[in-house]
Amino acid sequence: MEVCNPDVLRHLASTYHDLLSHEKSLDFLVDLLQKDQLHDSISLNSLDKTITFYEVIFFFDVFLF
Repeated sequence: MEVCNPDVLRHLASTYHDLLSHEKSLDFLVDLLQKDQLHDSISLNSLDKTITFYEVIFFFDVFLF
């Protein structure tokens, strides 16, 4: 990324804490996968929410700036 619009950086900075919470849920699921402990009984709702969140961030950054 050679040039970045300041508005994009402001937007990402405003979502920083939300990004952290989604990162933690992804880390948890990846950790379970690495330990081969991911079972059918574990809810993947957080993964769905994380994917949706990143899709919104991507759409906002790519198409609106």
